Amino acid sequence: MVDGAIVLWDLTELSSNHLQIKQDVPLTLRSPTYNTALVLGQDNHNSCIVAIQSVSSNSKENWRSTGFSGSSKNFHVVTLEDMGVINIWVVVEVLKPDISGIETDLGLAPGGKYRLVRSSCIPLYNLATLPPGQKLSIRTFDFRLIPFDSSRMLVTTDAGIILHVTRHSGSIEPRFYASELDSSSEVRCIDCSPHNEDIFLAGCNDGSIKMYNTKLVRPLMEFLHAARGEPVNLIKWSVVHPTVFCVLSSSSHIHFWNTMENSVHPLHSYHFDDCKVTWFAFKNVERNSSNFTSTRFSNFIIAKENGEVEVHTFQVKVSEQEYMKQLEYMKNL
Repeated sequence: MVDGAIVLWDLTELSSNHLQIKQDVPLTLRSPTYNTALVLGQDNHNSCIVAIQSVSSNSKENWRSTGFSGSSKNFHVVTLEDMGVINIWVVVEVLKPDISGIETDLGLAPGGKYRLVRSSCIPLYNLATLPPGQKLSIRTFDFRLIPFDSSRMLVTTDAGIILHVTRHSGSIEPRFYASELDSSSEVRCIDCSPHNEDIFLAGCNDGSIKMYNTKLVRPLMEFLHAARGEPVNLIKWSVVHPTVFCVLSSSSHIHFWNTMENSVHPLHSYHFDDCKVTWFAFKNVERNSSNFTSTRFSNFIIAKENGEVEVHTFQVKVSEQEYMKQLEYMKNL
């Protein structure tokens, strides 16, 4: 939320417990199960939340060792505010929900089964990575947990660098990532490859994109005109093609890139002038056929500012041979 609050919904709650709106299509307006606004005091964020991510269960580190007793349904959530503070929360199951509420925790809705407890805080402005002049004025925009090692995070900043952060004490190498070019362009968004755990992309305010290996400070590749000079709002890897990624610019241009076929120009570009595009994602879909076999398709989902959601078929899955060819290309960069 813009005020720094974190809001949690439990979608298993009965619809009858929430406000019903009778229209041509019945709607249910769900109220939050837990809300940290004005409740947690110093444990809460103090500025706008810019990114949130749950901790995947396939990471190398087991984040369930929290010291909290209760159900195994507990899990972690990481949140980032724009003034450079990361909070790590535990979503804790309430073993005995009370329909009248809990006086000691006013953030929990009556009858709510889950609440948020902050387990740790990482103030990025205290990192030794930052020059003294930037410690008090740093702004952050996005972050990603490194695949298969969720104790490490990559955080984009307005200082032209990407911070490499660990929730543990001690140093980590490299401490940051930056281009060799003398550029102070804001790094606005980031995404880690689902095919190669060492590769990630970062989109910048000047329309450029950098591809990094987590083990190297300097980028493997730079796409200086990836968004044709417009700020990059969102960037995501394809879930099917190891060499394909997609870019959303500030003026609702979507560019599809394939680094193996062309590293200078995008393969396809589309402009949505009817309404601003705010978000997109790739999604695998499996369809079962009559002969008991399944075929996987890649859908491309687009969300617009007016509330519309479009679902497009991006492309059928690549062959195993083509997939391995693309994967080998990325490993050899």
